[in-house]
Amino acid sequence: MNDVFKGLLILHKAQALDSSKPVILETQVRPIQHYIVYKGIGPTGRLKFLQVGSEYDLKEQVFRNFGRILGPFSDVGLIHKWGSGVQFSATFVWVDPSNTVAGSYEVKIEAGNQILYHKPTFRLPLRPGVWSLKLLYEWELVAETLFLVIPLSVYNGHEVSSEQVKFLHNGPGQPYVDHDFSKVEALLGYTNKSSQTRQALSNSRRFGRDLKEWTDTLVSSFWSVQDTCFVNQPLHPTGGSLCLDLELDPCHQTSWSSHAHDPKSVIKNFNANSKVT
Repeated sequence: MNDVFKGLLILHKAQALDSSKPVILETQVRPIQHYIVYKGIGPTGRLKFLQVGSEYDLKEQVFRNFGRILGPFSDVGLIHKWGSGVQFSATFVWVDPSNTVAGSYEVKIEAGNQILYHKPTFRLPLRPGVWSLKLLYEWELVAETLFLVIPLSVYNGHEVSSEQVKFLHNGPGQPYVDHDFSKVEALLGYTNKSSQTRQALSNSRRFGRDLKEWTDTLVSSFWSVQDTCFVNQPLHPTGGSLCLDLELDPCHQTSWSSHAHDPKSVIKNFNANSKVT
């Protein structure tokens, strides 16, 4: 049975209104998939999925960055899976948030079931925001997946300044690769990018509270909150609860929390010979 990534558990602190001592919460979040198949043309009906991430494990053929949390300096790549069928060639097009084609690559898909890895080499930093990876066959759009490059709110251990964001969040300052993709942009209808370019420039200047709010908006489009619980603290004035009106469960009483009881982790019933029974 294959392991399936279902989400992340985030342990964080919050401030209760009636106490100066923070409480500890744990939140379960799940990724929101943005994978669309528009039409299967010819041999592209073999496509099973497209997935962008980083830290690829060649042996296991998975991303070790399980949450695929990407930032401006991430080394991105693509896993693409195919069912059985004939050999053919397809094109992968990487598009940044300003509708700039960062790269366009023709890739050969061998016959038979395949799990393949495609890795472009882009200049960094990547422009933060929503990127698109498009699959084209004979220059017709077959499928795409959207992925998020999260802006940096902290850099070198400090909150980013108004000057740093101009470098961190405005792309590499030159083409991502040394190639002219204007014809590909024209094919995709990206000939007039003035509004996207202005928006990208405006986003690259965000800092402080404005940057955090933009980041929250982006992340909420790619992650959904499933549940939240509080870590029981007997010595805390509220017992660890943030607010009674929220009706949060103690984490040890849930089935999903890292603080939940796990009977498989309990060792008991030692006999006289120190053997587990």
